[in-house]
Amino acid sequence: MKNLILFLAMLSFGFFSSCSNDDDSNDTSPTPTPEDVFTAKINGVQKNFTVTNVAVMVYAEYTDVEITAQLSGDPTTTFELNLTRDSGEVYFAQYSEIGNYYQPAPLESFSLTIGENTAKKLKGTFSGTMQHTVNIIEPVSVTDGTFDIYY
Repeated sequence: MKNLILFLAMLSFGFFSSCSNDDDSNDTSPTPTPEDVFTAKINGVQKNFTVTNVAVMVYAEYTDVEITAQLSGDPTTTFELNLTRDSGEVYFAQYSEIGNYYQPAPLESFSLTIGENTAKKLKGTFSGTMQHTVNIIEPVSVTDGTFDIYY
């Protein structure tokens, strides 16, 4: 019986000591901070968003930043902005409200200017015209877009 208990104790110790530490210094999902700013005028109406997620993907050649923001007080209205941090090039932008999704068409019609770009902060402006992704309905005009995000 002593041998069985000793064996189970050694097996348990080996199992728990073989578990890896998942605390990675290269965090790919930093927590947005309350100081984050993400605003835009949609068809002339000022909209203030709360940043709900910032995902950072570090690759050998570049780093991508994917920002998701939700209209304050309205979870059905969101803005997503995905860009390559190193070049400031937008590769995905989407505005959605009440089940309608709008994207720049063509993507080049969406303008983004990076003002500050560090490993922990991204600040800039954006604007453009976005078309409905399915229906032929009026496009939305995005003006005076700003973001100032710490992550």
